Amino acid sequence: MALIRSLAVWIIIYASQCWLGYVNKWNLESADFYIFYAVATLMMVISYVMGRIEDLEEK
Repeated sequence: MALIRSLAVWIIIYASQCWLGYVNKWNLESADFYIFYAVATLMMVISYVMGRIEDLEEK
């Protein structure tokens, strides 16, 4: 369950960052998308670890 939730977090965060950049007409370069990717991946890892801790506490 933690993996599915963390993947959902990744998709939502990455898509929202790209959408905000498009809506606000930011002049996005490829480096910006790497930063978006890094932030989304970091949040995914944090979400996964927290989910695994929850799963272990339930057992």
